[in-house]
Amino acid sequence: MPHLDWQTWAAIAQVVTTVLTGIGIIVSLWIGVRTLREVRDDRLHRVRPKLLFQRGGQRVTCELKERPGIPGIDPEYAAHLLKNKPPAARHCLAKHLWNGLSNYGNGSALNASITIVAETVEKAGEKFAIDERKLSEFPYFPGTQSDPSLAVAYWAGAVSKLLPATVPS
Repeated sequence: MPHLDWQTWAAIAQVVTTVLTGIGIIVSLWIGVRTLREVRDDRLHRVRPKLLFQRGGQRVTCELKERPGIPGIDPEYAAHLLKNKPPAARHCLAKHLWNGLSNYGNGSALNASITIVAETVEKAGEKFAIDERKLSEFPYFPGTQSDPSLAVAYWAGAVSKLLPATVPS
């Protein structure tokens, strides 16, 4: 190996420091972008609304009535949803307010909507589970169980009572 003088070492040092500086800049940019993404995700998580009903469920007393459409839904769209409705099908109309929808998160839930999907139904002393096949039929189809009048804003810490809604019969 030939003997290198100070000028050659200085030239090599400039090249090495330039390469190391470039690598350092790229690594710091990468760390900065990762940190900004983590901070953004953390902020989004902190201000996320968390809507929950009171635990344990609620028994809904209702009255069976025949309805030509779905309350709060455009009649033409309701007719499309109800095209497979049997002629004398009746809906179970709740007789009281539903209690206890609370926002436990720090953020506001804007335009939140609620769809009621029954897992089991008890009527006339008979109790049965709602399976995938029944969910595709009237009146258990989730599209008929969503009430646009329930689409409201829930501020952080808010507790609400909901208007009577149509539930499957």
